[in-house]
Amino acid sequence: MALVFLEELFLRVLVASDGVQGLQLFREHAPDIVLSDHIMPGLSGVEMAREIRRFDQHTSIILMTASIDHETLIEAINLGVNRFIPKPLDPTVLERIFAELIRELVDRRELGKCRLQELELLRDRDRYHSIQQETARRKERHVVRHDLRDKLVAGGKGSLWGIKVTHAPRDIMCGDGYTIRTLFDGRQLIFLVDAMGSGLSASLSALLATSFCNYQVDHLHQWHTFNLQLFLMRFQEYLGGILLDEEALSCGFLLVDLAGGELEMAMFGLPPMLVRGLDGSVRRIPGANPPLCIHSAAIDFAALSLAEVADLMIMTDGVTDASLHGGGTYRERLDRDFSDSPTLESLLRLFALHTESEERDDRTLLQLQRLDLPAAWSWRSADQARTGQPAATAEKLVQDLSGRISLSSRERSDLETAVGLALAGALACPPAAAEREAEGFLPQALQNTPRQGPPPSPSAAGSACSASLWLGAGRPLLTVEIVDNGPDAAVSWRKPAEDRSLERIAPLCDAVFVGGEGRRLLLLKTIEGGAVSAH
Repeated sequence: MALVFLEELFLRVLVASDGVQGLQLFREHAPDIVLSDHIMPGLSGVEMAREIRRFDQHTSIILMTASIDHETLIEAINLGVNRFIPKPLDPTVLERIFAELIRELVDRRELGKCRLQELELLRDRDRYHSIQQETARRKERHVVRHDLRDKLVAGGKGSLWGIKVTHAPRDIMCGDGYTIRTLFDGRQLIFLVDAMGSGLSASLSALLATSFCNYQVDHLHQWHTFNLQLFLMRFQEYLGGILLDEEALSCGFLLVDLAGGELEMAMFGLPPMLVRGLDGSVRRIPGANPPLCIHSAAIDFAALSLAEVADLMIMTDGVTDASLHGGGTYRERLDRDFSDSPTLESLLRLFALHTESEERDDRTLLQLQRLDLPAAWSWRSADQARTGQPAATAEKLVQDLSGRISLSSRERSDLETAVGLALAGALACPPAAAEREAEGFLPQALQNTPRQGPPPSPSAAGSACSASLWLGAGRPLLTVEIVDNGPDAAVSWRKPAEDRSLERIAPLCDAVFVGGEGRRLLLLKTIEGGAVSAH
């Protein structure tokens, strides 16, 4: 009679004669509800419940008993037995308990479905956000311009210059932006912006300001002469239409005349510019203007001669405000780290070493760097480069350098690989062979064996490799220059982002610059902790 009653309530009813069989049926069929007597052969009802709960915490268990001691009752409750029914059974009570458990089971399953739906919605939202993040990043990369990326730029009196930038957004809503443009008269306009605040509003302000600067530069052909004051007047007029009353921009404008060796600037609320002289001395040039807003007053401009400048650096406050390990902010040791770091990359290594990574904000750093620095040690080898032995030339350079300054094993390896790869790309060879060697990377590209085809003529003007060491910063700076002088050279370097061989060289150095229509290559590398010998 009880079985017929249960079959009317459930799709399937399984019957066991004792606790052992009941446990086996549960493992095989995973029923939704277990109705069990307490006193059974093999396993009691509480013992069977204990085994069920080892691997299942949700199935409802009803325990029937005529009597149960206090300790067993407490254990059954702790095991999660859902209901207790006294014997002899009352069908009305049993029906009510089953109805309650069935409602709980249905509610639990509905809740599970809702949770699965929520998870799927979250996954869809995450996928959507990922698409939006990538689109936003592409938009940022599209708006940011760097006309001189990885390029050697000739200045006055035979000087050489390069500009490096690091732009590290914290997330897709980045309040930092920059642009570096070459004007119609050969000068460069540098713009760096940090929109005050955070979130979408700051990101939009930075993007709009950067886009406006690019638009103005792209239409400078309408101007007879470029005037920074007029440019900023138009910029202020534009800001009046996009900024809210409470918003402001920390930004900097640098008009660089490398041919004339001069720089004109207007700085607004950015951290002080750091300037290093050729003698290694460092000075700070604070901005003369508060952050730009719709109510900005007259602008103060400043000028700087580049004649005795080794490099200068401007940055957003995401750098100076970064938290140091143990407390304080990075502005407390920025001057010291800048003095030790001849390159932007070496400064970033010290920044990462000293600051808390999880608390970093958007940060942008820009370095204008002179590349023909006075040499404390110089080296040149042209003959070996012409013979088609790039590895031998690279090894000789590192060997001679080691006599002047101490190198770690990692630095020796990186230098030999970078210089060898650069020389391998500079040697005159058919384009197809150059592509095959670039794909083969180091093993084939650096073999000290003649290439296919006739060897270069010893009298021909082939590749020249030279190096110099500058000691104006706390850490020595090695500059390696490779010039492809061959009149019939088939290989010319492009920017690292466009050249597979330079993609492999760039991570081994602090910076790579290309000039002379792709036939001149400069590699910069900071020698970390190198001790200079007395001779």
